[in-house]
Amino acid sequence: MKSMENVIQSGMLASIVTMTISGGYNYNWTSTQQEDLSKVTFPHANLYLMPQEDTMDGISFPNMNAFRNKQSYELRCFNKLETESATSSFEIDSTLNYMLHDIKKWVGSNPVPDYIEMIEYIRSVRKPLNGTSDIMLPKYLIVTLNVYYNQDRKYPDVIAC
Repeated sequence: MKSMENVIQSGMLASIVTMTISGGYNYNWTSTQQEDLSKVTFPHANLYLMPQEDTMDGISFPNMNAFRNKQSYELRCFNKLETESATSSFEIDSTLNYMLHDIKKWVGSNPVPDYIEMIEYIRSVRKPLNGTSDIMLPKYLIVTLNVYYNQDRKYPDVIAC
């Protein structure tokens, strides 16, 4: 048996690394799931599954043989400036804007169409990168997403129709 949640998360990660400049994105995204930033290539993204999953089932939900789920994710995106600057905490915003554009385009493509009914962009937040004195990487981008998917009630590893 497979876990629908694992299939969705691994599919999203596999899809992130297909974002390339030649594919119409601003960057070649080649690195995911590494918290030690000294070991990554930039741009880099870590996808975190949030602890709570919600059901979207309701009294008027038409298919009582399925669960309709909403799972939240946090995508943390990192990129370094190309040149050193005295105003790097301001200049990184332009880099983060291009990264956010890429993420929104990626969300619009529905990165795991066989499993995800819909992926929803919720918000983005820019955070200072605490614990580092790297002037080239003063901030990173956090994007919150909701993923909606259906699964069979008796066989939760099967997509519900």
